[in-house]
Amino acid sequence: MDFFSQLAKVFGAQTTGKKLGLLTAAAAVVAGFFVVFQLTNQPRYATLYAGMGADDAAMIVDALKEQRVDYHLSHGGTAIEVPDAQVYELRLALASKGLPRGGGVGFEIFDESHFGKTEFVERLNYQRALQGELARTISGLSQVEGARVHLSIPEKRLFSDRDEQARASIVLSLKPGKTVSRGEIDGIVHLVASSVEGLDAQSIVIVDQRGKPLTSTEGGDSVAGGGGSMLEFQRRIEGDLERRIESLLAPAIGPGKIIARVTADIDFVQTETTKELFDADNPVIRSEQRTEESRTGETASAGGVPGSKPESGGAGEGAGGSASTSLRETINYEISKTVNRVVAPRGNVKKLSVAVLVDGTYKAASDGGAEMEYTPRGDEEMAKLTALVRKAVGFDERRGDQLEVLNVPFEKPEAIAETEGLADARLRALAFEIARYAGVAVLILLFFIFVVRPGMRFVTSPSTYLPEDERPQELPEGGQIRQLQETLTKQLAEVEDQGAKISEEAVSLARDNPEVAIKIVRNWLDGR
Repeated sequence: MDFFSQLAKVFGAQTTGKKLGLLTAAAAVVAGFFVVFQLTNQPRYATLYAGMGADDAAMIVDALKEQRVDYHLSHGGTAIEVPDAQVYELRLALASKGLPRGGGVGFEIFDESHFGKTEFVERLNYQRALQGELARTISGLSQVEGARVHLSIPEKRLFSDRDEQARASIVLSLKPGKTVSRGEIDGIVHLVASSVEGLDAQSIVIVDQRGKPLTSTEGGDSVAGGGGSMLEFQRRIEGDLERRIESLLAPAIGPGKIIARVTADIDFVQTETTKELFDADNPVIRSEQRTEESRTGETASAGGVPGSKPESGGAGEGAGGSASTSLRETINYEISKTVNRVVAPRGNVKKLSVAVLVDGTYKAASDGGAEMEYTPRGDEEMAKLTALVRKAVGFDERRGDQLEVLNVPFEKPEAIAETEGLADARLRALAFEIARYAGVAVLILLFFIFVVRPGMRFVTSPSTYLPEDERPQELPEGGQIRQLQETLTKQLAEVEDQGAKISEEAVSLARDNPEVAIKIVRNWLDGR
């Protein structure tokens, strides 16, 4: 209580202006602490769901209102933020209610039975449920942010010869910077075709959020059906190569910072080549025939030639013999022959022309303006990107392929602007958090400097409080300066008289007690 009483006395001794200043400072400190308390105790919000349709957002908002949960809407009403401590609990609670429904109602529509429904309503509810379930399944793909499925299922008629085909239309909302490959589109087509009775894959149309068709409208992958299918086949090859380039470079330089266009020269002429190769150096025996004959016999003699004498000696007269052997061999040779029949299929790529635009980098302007300063990419980096594009498209110089990769500044597309907007929002939230805690630190520092520190000085310093009769008095109104001078002169004379008396007493003390006086003087000289 001694401290507060002294503080009250000091406050009471101040002038009116100083009192008002102290009260204002105290009120400012209290208000500052109140604001800091409110800011520090304000809950932090986290995203509960994002990218929702209007129906899902409305139902989730109603559910949050029923539970009396604070929420914020952001990104045009497609995202809902709640206190971060309640995110997972609310997701479980909403999931138990079947929310969000992913853009449409699913088979939970049949969880509640209602009497009196007509067959038409039941059939319509089944179609709605099937559409909703397919949309949820497709939305689960990593590249897809949302999907809408529209089915046209004809009614079966007993006495009708016409067999109408079911049809389906799908709208895909892709995530910023994401693309879907041809294989993924085919997978979605087969998924929907297998889920709907009587639906053929050729009756399914898929477009993206910009209305770009992602499926073939000609039907079939064969290029033998005429000019339309040939053109579609060419476009499919070109689109596949473009997606290869963009999906390869996008992770390195950022989504939306590359544009690739490919023109493919396709050979649609089917050729057949037959070759017969003969090998004369290595003949092959086709057939071989060998015949061998031997003859043995005796020959009678007529006594010789007339007019001549017979020779003496020999085998004997009247007796003679002969023997003969014949060999006949026939060999037929066949020359080796190889027949090659080559059928070149349609759709061979004869030549590729590839054009790629690559955006540069951006940094804050040196003058501190809002516009970002463009910086082109270096030659070494562009050479690496060009080499990657060559590998991605299978570049072949012998085929006469052409490739051009240019570095030019891009206008910000919608996807990049949205991504940068989200990044700016996160930065603003982070800056707000930093500023909030920095403000708390500054207020604490100011409180210590202007309140705690002076208070500590007041407590530790000797009391400077003066009684009422010793305080300086103000001059009365109309007072005479002469009277004031006389009063001051009288008081000074009294002080001088007191000083003279003290001097006389000191001299008398030194005269009576010289040893004590010498000791006091020595202490003064020693600084004690």
